[in-house]
Amino acid sequence: MHRLCPSALGRSAAESASTPARSIGARLACAGLVLLGSLGMPHGARAQTPPEPPGSASTSVSAPMSAPMSAPMSAPVSASAPASTPMTASLPVVRARPLPGDARRWDFLAVDPATGRLFATRDDQVDVLNPATGEPLGRVGGLPRVHGVVLLPRLGLGFASAGAGAFIRVFDSASLQTRTDLRVSGRNPDALMADPAQDRVWVFNHDSDSIDVIDANTLSIVQTIATSGHPEVGVTDGRGHVYVNIEDHPGIDVIDARSGRRVGTWPLADCEEPSGLDIDTAGGRLFSVCANGLAVVTALDDGRRVAQWPIGHGADGVAFDPVTRVVWSACGADGHLHAARQLDPDHYQPLEPLATAVGARTLVLDPASHRLYLPAAVEHRFTVLEVSPPR
Repeated sequence: MHRLCPSALGRSAAESASTPARSIGARLACAGLVLLGSLGMPHGARAQTPPEPPGSASTSVSAPMSAPMSAPMSAPVSASAPASTPMTASLPVVRARPLPGDARRWDFLAVDPATGRLFATRDDQVDVLNPATGEPLGRVGGLPRVHGVVLLPRLGLGFASAGAGAFIRVFDSASLQTRTDLRVSGRNPDALMADPAQDRVWVFNHDSDSIDVIDANTLSIVQTIATSGHPEVGVTDGRGHVYVNIEDHPGIDVIDARSGRRVGTWPLADCEEPSGLDIDTAGGRLFSVCANGLAVVTALDDGRRVAQWPIGHGADGVAFDPVTRVVWSACGADGHLHAARQLDPDHYQPLEPLATAVGARTLVLDPASHRLYLPAAVEHRFTVLEVSPPR
């Protein structure tokens, strides 16, 4: 997105004392650890830190398992029922993958499904790493104010948006060598959306209220679409429609992908600066996260709100895992990862949040491993936090 991300650490004692999750994370970070607190642990329980093997490239934090995640949690929430206090669930295993150098800002990530490699944006580059070991594998540089990165594995191509340069870098996803730079029609190209079925990449030009659509076979822009406001994240239903969160007057634009026309806008009342967006295509639901601490579920057939629940503040990323049926929200302002289990398309069970790091506001889900990756700065090191599902 377009907001700058401060380092998770380096705050004054007064600031740390006023925010318990930050002070815990800071104390552990000074010892070389990152705490991603207790998803579903009883309040007051203490996470146990196992010893790390010598020479390990990562730091892990785990805790004793309590009730399995399939156990009943709090009362389900819908659009008409407020969330109650979450109860116990099991705790994922968490690792921190530090990379060389600091970072002033960071944004989107992508996972290569063919190789498992992780692509993470920061400052003016895209870092590529092996998430299993944390080993850096290379980088794509020369991207002023990089925002988005997506992959089209069948074509062996990657795409990254340079917000300050107003271009899209097309690169070989294996060698990381540049294929070409495409100048966009708008200002501040931000999030990207890959449409593998059509071999297209959608570019959301945040500051000019427009979308450019790239044909990945010809490497040319074939459509420019006007949006109703500042476009943030978009998703496709795979059936000819694209849905885009609009930040400045909260809503979801509905776009006919074939004609390239906006066919409607669904309002998102009480949702400030909606950014992260994901989709449950089977259940026909959209998941939006709002900067003011709200997650909203919208029906695909008519845009009605079917559920909502409170999350942390400063959320920029949301991911729905269709296998585990969990909706994950990365809330960077207060450094928490929130989760809610989908009981059915209209009802959701909030789970206990994990304390992450201030600034960890975006995320990506690896659909093969069900792991989540969140970027942040920890003790002046750019770090990718890995959240592994309970075993």
